Amino acid sequence: MEREVYEEIQKLAPFVLRAHLVETGRQRLLQNRNKLAFLLVTEDLSENSRDEALKEFPCPIYQALTSEEVESLFNFHGTKMVGFRRNALSGNVQRCLKGCHIVAKPLAEARIPDNPAVVLFGCGAAGSAHAHEWEAASSVLSRRLRRRRPPVPPPSRRRLDMTWRAAWNPRLSSSP
Repeated sequence: MEREVYEEIQKLAPFVLRAHLVETGRQRLLQNRNKLAFLLVTEDLSENSRDEALKEFPCPIYQALTSEEVESLFNFHGTKMVGFRRNALSGNVQRCLKGCHIVAKPLAEARIPDNPAVVLFGCGAAGSAHAHEWEAASSVLSRRLRRRRPPVPPPSRRRLDMTWRAAWNPRLSSSP
């Protein structure tokens, strides 16, 4: 499998280099992470670096080849991470790597307690119905917070006076 991947990428590598679609260097990859189609990491990359890459980069990550193979393909000495910019040619390289895709390890699922404490915000008529549903599901309803509208202050005497003047005097109105 690895040999086939190497040979397929070897055919496309000169075109990728000529189109300037390859990015290297962690800082450079982080700067352009939203422009990357995918990231190729080598098999000799450490577990910690691999986990960091999975957290930092939103694009798909493929683990294949060794540092020596990457050096022979792209002439980058000691490179363990190679980013490919979005392009149709990058899509062809990505199809070559389809069996080498890696994903982050799933986190342990958070367990929901049997009787969760629930706080309802904006509890009007619909909120009361939701409160009854939560209570029926044997949840502890800790609080109901109703939305209070702030009181509207009465308009000031001066503002009323200006409104009246603008209505009777066209020169004082703000519209042209």
